[in-house]
Amino acid sequence: MLLVVVERQRTIPFEGASNFRDLGGYPNARGRRTRWGAVYRSGALHKLTAADSVVFQRLGVQAVFDLRGNTERAQQPDPMPSVHLPVQDELPEHEMAQLLRAQSASEAEEIMFGIYLDLLEERAPVFGRLLTELADRAKLPALFHCAAGKDRAGLASALLLSALEVDRESVLADYELTGELIREEFAPVRTALTTAGASAGAIDVMLGSPRAPLAGALEEIDRRYGGAKEYLHGPAGLEPSTSSRLQEVLTEPFE
Repeated sequence: MLLVVVERQRTIPFEGASNFRDLGGYPNARGRRTRWGAVYRSGALHKLTAADSVVFQRLGVQAVFDLRGNTERAQQPDPMPSVHLPVQDELPEHEMAQLLRAQSASEAEEIMFGIYLDLLEERAPVFGRLLTELADRAKLPALFHCAAGKDRAGLASALLLSALEVDRESVLADYELTGELIREEFAPVRTALTTAGASAGAIDVMLGSPRAPLAGALEEIDRRYGGAKEYLHGPAGLEPSTSSRLQEVLTEPFE
């Protein structure tokens, strides 16, 4: 495991990639914290500049996992070798149409809750495989990404942090950070959605990361399976020994 920590900071600025951040530093229930410089999450990487490549190399990333679908990956390929673990292609038309018709933020949040829950149920083995890969020391530091680093990467981050016994409040706070980091970049998308007739509340949900949809989906997973770990050991197919290995390689004592 090669850990090259440039600086212990949550967000890492890139010219051509948004929402790139380190998942280290979160305290867990065992009195430890998630390891800095071990796992990163981000949006798409196809616009990385030459200067970005230098920063990326300094991070020492050994494995990249692409959670996007086939169409996105073909149209905007990663500029480095990556493992394809497709969670979903771009948002299906019928789901986008639902969001565009939503008249309020709460209505859009309910739709996103359903989308998240469906992905957790239908793509559970993909999330299980991702966490299994992240338990491999030889593949660290690792990065996983989707398009904006919000929904698919957000679910993956929530499951990983939950597997590492990070408290739910920190899991949701990590998710909410996305909305702040992509706000400026997605301003043109906001304009386009407004022109398309979407309500301001729905747009805030589509381009932000209010905690309600993720919180609701995780609570439903708790209700159905008894907790995130039980979900991971059940439909996601994560071996209990892999959970232990995740704790070993992705957490560290506080200094």
